[in-house]
Formats: sequence, C-alpha cells, structure tokens
Amino acid sequence: MPLARRDSGFVPLFDGESLSGWRVAAAKNLQASSERPFAVCNGAIQARGGSDIALLWFASPAPQRYRLRVDWMLTAQDDNSGVFVAFPDPEKQGYDNPAYAGVDLGFEIQIDEIARPDGNPVHRTGAVYSFQGPDRLIATNPPDVWNRFDITIDLPQFLVEMNGELINRFQFRGDPCSPRRGLPSTPRQPRFIGLQSHTGVLHFRNISWKSL
Repeated sequence: MPLARRDSGFVPLFDGESLSGWRVAAAKNLQASSERPFAVCNGAIQARGGSDIALLWFASPAPQRYRLRVDWMLTAQDDNSGVFVAFPDPEKQGYDNPAYAGVDLGFEIQIDEIARPDGNPVHRTGAVYSFQGPDRLIATNPPDVWNRFDITIDLPQFLVEMNGELINRFQFRGDPCSPRRGLPSTPRQPRFIGLQSHTGVLHFRNISWKSL
C-alpha cells in the first residue's frame, strides 16, 4: 500500500512524523495522567487503549462530499478501534469526555474482529457502528499486516471499501435519538474525521482525503 500522493487527488492529513493538525479529545483526568492514547511511532499513529475512550481528530473541517483513505493495522486479534466521520467539533459539545461527541453525533466505521459486545454484525469490522453491518464479510489481514479503508461520504450515503472490495453500502435515514447526527459539513456547521483509542494497540498511516 504505497503512500498517498497528491497527484492522485488525495490530500495527506498525516505527515508520518508528528500530530501536527490533529487534536486529542479525551476526559480531563486522562489528559492529566501519564496515559497517552496517541503517539507517532515508526511513521504511523499508534492508538493505545486506556481507562476511557479518546478521539484523535483532524482539526480542519472535512469537505461536504469526500473520500477518506486510512491504512490501519491490528497488533492483536482482539484490538478495538474505529474511524469516525461527520461529527461536530468535539470540544464544543459540552461532554465531560469530548470523545463521545463522535459516538453520539457522528458515525464510526468499526474495527473489531470480535464484534463486541454481542457478536452482532453491526459491531464488526467494516460496520457503520450500530447502524449497519457489512454487506459482505471478507477476512481482514492478520495482526501486523496493514489493511486499508476507503470511505466515501456523500450524505446520506456511505460506502465502505476494505482492501479494495466494497463491503458496506449504507443509506442514513435519520436518528430520532440524535437529530444532529448526519448533518453535512458546511462553513457554518463543520464536521470532522477522527481515530479512536479504545482497546488494545492499533496503528494508522496513509491518512488522506479527496473532495468529490
């Protein structure tokens, strides 16, 4: 999986060396502790699970319609994380742990081979978490081998490709419990993308997007 190149139309969001342009959303006690949910290691972002979830989010607003590309790698079969899209600024939503703004107001493309807590496909790798499981199940690469998500956001439609194969075609039809979920990214109400720290240790690299 080669590095994303500008001439392909994709704009890199991670330089492989620092977290420049990114922000961490986490509970205050986690930020004040020695726990570091995210770090740069060997050219990739390392997400390490801790006492609560955390969200590393790219601070530039997402385009209204775009394709997001993310390479990710498990280090153990029971690792759990996700790629979050279409959520508002987590620091402005009034949460004690602002990472939950992504959970409640955005969408998670799940990474969890165990599909916790119940084995339901809506909680499995490639699912739009709690909304729709993958249309077809394909094997992820084993731990320590890279996988790739290509996620197309053209609200209300989502397309999720894994390792070059389309695995989920999801049409959002609203969420009465969270009416602000699913709003497009606009200058007045920007939306963002992010990576979750949940359980275990995962790595992310080659993070880029392309406006459609």
